[in-house]
Amino acid sequence: MKSESPTYIRSFDTFHGVRDHKKKKDIHMEVSHKVKAILEKKKKEVIVPIVLEGQECIASTSNPCLKAEKKKVKVNYKSGGNHWVMDSGCSQHMTGNSRIFSTLEEGDHDRDHITLGDNSRKKVIGLGKIAITNDLSIQNVLHVEDLCFNLLSVGQLCDLGYQCLFTANDVLVTNVHDNELIFKGFRYQNIYLVDFTSKEAKLTTCLFTKTSQGWLWHRRLAHIGMNQLKKVFKSNLVRGVKDVTFEKDKLCGACQAGKQVANTHPHKNFMSTSRPLELLHMDLFGPTSYKSIGGNSYCLVIVDDYSRYSWTFFLQEKSETMSTFKKFAKRAQNLFGYTIVKIRSDNGSEFKNSHIDDYCDEHGIKHELSSTYTPQQNGVVERKNKTLITLARSMLDEYETPERFWAEAINTACYASNRLYLHRLLKKTAYELLIGRKPNVSYFRVFGCKCYIYKKRQHLGKFQRRCDIGFMVGYSANAKAYRVYNESTGIVEETYDVEFDESNERYGGINGDENEEEQRRAMEKMPKGEIKPKEDGDEVVDLNGSSSTQEEDENLSFEFNLKPKVKNHLLKIKYHPQGETIKLKPHLKQTLQDLAQGNKQILKLKPKKVQIWKGHHHL
Repeated sequence: MKSESPTYIRSFDTFHGVRDHKKKKDIHMEVSHKVKAILEKKKKEVIVPIVLEGQECIASTSNPCLKAEKKKVKVNYKSGGNHWVMDSGCSQHMTGNSRIFSTLEEGDHDRDHITLGDNSRKKVIGLGKIAITNDLSIQNVLHVEDLCFNLLSVGQLCDLGYQCLFTANDVLVTNVHDNELIFKGFRYQNIYLVDFTSKEAKLTTCLFTKTSQGWLWHRRLAHIGMNQLKKVFKSNLVRGVKDVTFEKDKLCGACQAGKQVANTHPHKNFMSTSRPLELLHMDLFGPTSYKSIGGNSYCLVIVDDYSRYSWTFFLQEKSETMSTFKKFAKRAQNLFGYTIVKIRSDNGSEFKNSHIDDYCDEHGIKHELSSTYTPQQNGVVERKNKTLITLARSMLDEYETPERFWAEAINTACYASNRLYLHRLLKKTAYELLIGRKPNVSYFRVFGCKCYIYKKRQHLGKFQRRCDIGFMVGYSANAKAYRVYNESTGIVEETYDVEFDESNERYGGINGDENEEEQRRAMEKMPKGEIKPKEDGDEVVDLNGSSSTQEEDENLSFEFNLKPKVKNHLLKIKYHPQGETIKLKPHLKQTLQDLAQGNKQILKLKPKKVQIWKGHHHL
């Protein structure tokens, strides 16, 4: 007598409500006959053997495998894969990959955690539906955090009126009432898997829900969104529609045609660069409706991705973009000691041309372009353009400065934003990230305010006025000076000898509160340099090597103003140099620790002013 393959039957609700013992026995015999009929039908089929990762799985109780053709199948039952594990110990369908859900509602479930076989707990994030094909789907699937596998609950299948037949080679899921085959899986090693996308599964109907009339009512109800319809009918706020499920498991062509919008562009919460000049964002705006005082109509804006430091260059024509960028790249790489790795721009003809491509190929620079009509992908410099324009508009309005000074206002706005705006992730100013020190803004003056420009290079009479009237338009890039517009000559000058009147009658007559001496000290701290600003305040004086051999042994006299409000109240200290290096800070609050050599009385002093004399010469 031939031994039959072991058969496992799990059926729920079969004996539900039956109390009579004889009736239970008859029903049990009826189910056994159904199982035998399925096995007899199964024996007649010639099933192709399956080779899984080098192992052959026999898929029939007979032995037709020697004549059959072998077929290789890749098994992937991890979260997000095509295969699902038939698990009799799993209380509900679950997976760990949220991307395979067609609909997912976070928090819409009865449990917060699940317990695994090793007594570890996993958090339940949401409940949703997974589309198998265009028409069929798996409903009531839990999204479990960090779950590694796709698990199909046998108990949940049986509760829905299905029975599972496990054999030595495969698993059959049939309908309890009419023995109709729902789907078929196969055995892989010691587990049973099912792939709903394969033809071998023989999927004939939806596993858990039949197609509802939700989409029909969606069309009838003026294409109102599915989520809104679900909310309204779930709360019984309208009448006339019953037993309809509203699930957005596919796209509606009419809704896409009438409602589709552009995709969102979320902010990055991580740094994509690790040093300056690794990536530069570039954009050109213009032409403006009026030329600047220098005859320019375009503005090229370059932003460093790491520090967010910005540079602005004003052009008369678009064709000047290439030459301007080449000059900038050469100077920036020379000053900072870094090479430019990538540049990013839009698809404008000023950037997308053979000249730019040839230059990038020659110097090994990668040129990245944003998608057509998608400025969000070049959003760093696009947002910088908006910031500069809004700041410039405000500065021009305050003193009603003529609009032809828009380039000066843009340049001043860029100068200020580099020193005042913080990096969103690093929480430091662009100036500090690029230069390495905190910026000084004590010399800033109100853009457009009235100023008095001292006359130089002119032979003036005894009773002629010593100044011209103008207004402030910015800061010099390469000198410690202000840029002012001289109304007498009609030109923009860079001068150090200027006094400002920052009162503004339009906005309450606000006056400047600094005296002439404080203004001079602030101007001394003004940095120089267009590409890489540099302050001259930090000097390092080597006392051993800065003089000749005869003068090395001479004593130095240090004078410290102990009471800034009392004139000529100085403390003189004699110090013999022995090769030490004295670092003079720009704020002039250096202690006397390196100078006093342990004098406790002097160490308590905090000097306001430092002067170093060597003999009769001021260092």
